[in-house]
Amino acid sequence: MPVPLLATPGPATLGIEIGTRFGRRQRIPLDLAIAERSYPTRIVALSDEQRALLALPTVTRDGRQFLALVRTESKSELGSLYPPLTGSAGTGFGEIRNHPGAPAVEGLLDAIAGEHHRGLDYTIPPGAAVRSPAAATVLFAGPLALTGETLILDHGQGVVSALLHLARLDVRGGDQVPARAVVGLSGQSGIAPEPMLQWRVYLHGVAVDPAVMQQVLG
Repeated sequence: MPVPLLATPGPATLGIEIGTRFGRRQRIPLDLAIAERSYPTRIVALSDEQRALLALPTVTRDGRQFLALVRTESKSELGSLYPPLTGSAGTGFGEIRNHPGAPAVEGLLDAIAGEHHRGLDYTIPPGAAVRSPAAATVLFAGPLALTGETLILDHGQGVVSALLHLARLDVRGGDQVPARAVVGLSGQSGIAPEPMLQWRVYLHGVAVDPAVMQQVLG
């Protein structure tokens, strides 16, 4: 079960519904506690050209399309999850991002409320090989106004990866790709403030820390 970034720490109840062979449903409440986790604030400067992208009429449509895709639920078998780049560690998940001279940006990317950063950023020179974190079906491969050249990959069981700001895409929508296959090259497209790759993982449509998901699925 994913825990949203804006979830309130403290006691909570998880409800589990079980269906029986007679068509009846039984609901079981489980008490749990959501641990507190603090995130730093970061100022991210955008160029004039990048701020202009925020006003494009396609931005709202792109965000809604992005959200619909990362909410994909399939029954595909889910394997281990690997980082999309070798020899580089991602940072920044959960940071509260401020963009001087720009409106709320994070919420425009995936149509989810809140300015917590919902991905890991890999600062890497352009042209680095980007690999599929796990076996996947390509849900989307193409440009979006703010995330640039974008890949959205369905790994199965409600786990979806988004790879953002690429320079080149090597797969197309509908392709089946094995784990660790090269799917594109890193770049600085969209509103990326520097050459980089951003990796997001959504579990049942909720953004979760990719590093945590790697531990769970390792």
